[in-house]
Amino acid sequence: MRVSIKFVIPVIVLIILLTGFFIYNTMLQEEGVPEGEEAPPAEQPSELGDYTPKGVHISFIEDPRYEVVIIWVTKDKTETSVVSLTLPDGSVENYTGESVQYNDRYWHIVRITGLTPDTEYKYRVGDPSLEMSKEFVFRTAPDEIVPFTFTAYGDQGITSYASLAVERALEYEPSLHLHLGDLSYGGAKVSQWIKWFTIIEPLASKSPYMYAIGNHEYDGTGDLTDIKTYFEAPNDETNYGFIWSNVYFLTVDLGPSSSNPASQELISWVESKLIEAANNPLVQWIVVYLHYPPYSSGKAHGSSPAAQPLIPLFDKYGVDLVLAGHEHNYERTYPIRNDMVVSFNSTLYSGIEGTIYIVAGGGGGGLYKEFQSPSPEWSYYRAAEYSILVVSVDGGVMEVKAVNSQTGEIMDSFIIKKGERVSTKSYIDSELDIQLNSTYNIMMLMLTVSLSIAIHRILMAKRISRYN
Repeated sequence: MRVSIKFVIPVIVLIILLTGFFIYNTMLQEEGVPEGEEAPPAEQPSELGDYTPKGVHISFIEDPRYEVVIIWVTKDKTETSVVSLTLPDGSVENYTGESVQYNDRYWHIVRITGLTPDTEYKYRVGDPSLEMSKEFVFRTAPDEIVPFTFTAYGDQGITSYASLAVERALEYEPSLHLHLGDLSYGGAKVSQWIKWFTIIEPLASKSPYMYAIGNHEYDGTGDLTDIKTYFEAPNDETNYGFIWSNVYFLTVDLGPSSSNPASQELISWVESKLIEAANNPLVQWIVVYLHYPPYSSGKAHGSSPAAQPLIPLFDKYGVDLVLAGHEHNYERTYPIRNDMVVSFNSTLYSGIEGTIYIVAGGGGGGLYKEFQSPSPEWSYYRAAEYSILVVSVDGGVMEVKAVNSQTGEIMDSFIIKKGERVSTKSYIDSELDIQLNSTYNIMMLMLTVSLSIAIHRILMAKRISRYN
């Protein structure tokens, strides 16, 4: 009987070690949020005071390396609109802007220029004689090619899933964020806009929040007066481009209807901007973001006639990514050129193959769950999930991930490689991470088994020596 107990000890040790190992791995997995069919409203903070700054968000007008525009809203008029900025040397400087009364609220706009590239600044906003906000932080754009990450989603609204999208984006610490249209669904309801600005504030107060115009942005005045009051952006605030590191970003306003093809005037403007980008030696990537998708197999809207006249320009000038919303789901194409798939690879592409089109409309509005059947040849992956897009650019390597807002799971990912990274990381980091995690698990299991065998052998040796 005593011998059998000793023989069982290694098995018990193995079970304990394996149990601890699997508990440890389980703890590493992020707990998800239960999935629901509907998109319930997000909890909204109560009114803190008539002069309380709300919905703080930042953008820029000309050059994000040297300037920032900070906007917030108050219920009542203040004497001044002030940004208290902490400079890199620790000193504090106050910048004064203006306020505009619109829709029974006061919108405060302060533009700060002469900043240092790639530098972190802390700031507070408000009226020093009445009420100032908590401290926020932002970082200016770099003046050289450095690795950075941006996030994107569209069709958000003020649901609890809209809040999840913001929380998930913050986990990736994006340098800037692209909103793909249909922002708050507020129309002329200023209260809904303020709720939406409150939801996005944790993200929009630290990362320039650059938007594309969606059809629901026309729900208010119809002439975009409201959106132009609530935001500041380059050019005329609806069609604009800018450079961040080695990426040229271009957004296009295709109007209130997805059925009306883009005008010749707009097509000519888009081509002029793409020519500028293609001829700029500092630009290695071109990303276009708009609301209506050139390619979509969603049943609610599908591929947009408004956007399709732009496709030949994307082919001609080598656009790498086209990001869109409108369909409240996620879909990614294979690289396409001349309306044909040029590569059926799923995860790794060279930068000369074609344009990849992504619908990222799972930002928080109710999901559109139906897709065309069968799936078109050009469609690689599609899912009716609340999700965000995370794009990391490191020199000549771009990694794109679609992340489930509820669970944090990476639903889809791929890499485009044009050259080398500027950092020391390998361009297959994501694949290496998976391989290393798998290797680690195998090694831990082997170590556990080896330890168990060693203990067993020690016990057997003691048993033999005792009988000798």
